[in-house]
Amino acid sequence: MKKFLFDCGANNGCSVRKFATETLEDFEDYEVHCFEPGAVGESEEMSNTVEKYQNVSLYKKAVSDVNSEITFYDHESYSGASTTWVPKAEDKRRPGPCGSDVKGDVTKKTVECIDLSQFINEKVGDTSDTFVILKLDIEGEEYRVIPKMLENNTFEKIDKIYLEWHPEWNNTPRSSEQLVEKIKEQNPNIVIDATWNALGY
Repeated sequence: MKKFLFDCGANNGCSVRKFATETLEDFEDYEVHCFEPGAVGESEEMSNTVEKYQNVSLYKKAVSDVNSEITFYDHESYSGASTTWVPKAEDKRRPGPCGSDVKGDVTKKTVECIDLSQFINEKVGDTSDTFVILKLDIEGEEYRVIPKMLENNTFEKIDKIYLEWHPEWNNTPRSSEQLVEKIKEQNPNIVIDATWNALGY
């Protein structure tokens, strides 16, 4: 069996470290693909993590529903506020930028993005002899990524998904609950864990 882990919103490598040291006893058996377009992806913690775990590949790209370029709002003080999702980036209801309580400057830059649905389908292929984990913490962009994955039947390939919803910035017709319902319709056996948090690892 071939095992895959897709870590979207990899931050400084904290999710990889949590998976490797706490969550997955067989972590080294996984082919791990990490996505992080922010400056935090250039951190020493991330470099050390990629160097330590030889099964990890880092892509300094955002995930979305197309292969193109996208605007990334990089929060200098709090990487958890950095986002490609405009409703979050433009939220001024809190003292800090990007809908956060943490003050700081935001660098607005253009980054490459990949169609996550296409990427997973190509990497996993058509074989059923796989085990696939997806971690999705992408600060609102899930409301664009998940519908495309549903459209492409990508959830048929996913065995477990760890995700963090950001409903405060959902400006789409579908709620988180509706998307979960559609995911389970496509794959009744999928395990959905919406409690993931790796900060501090």
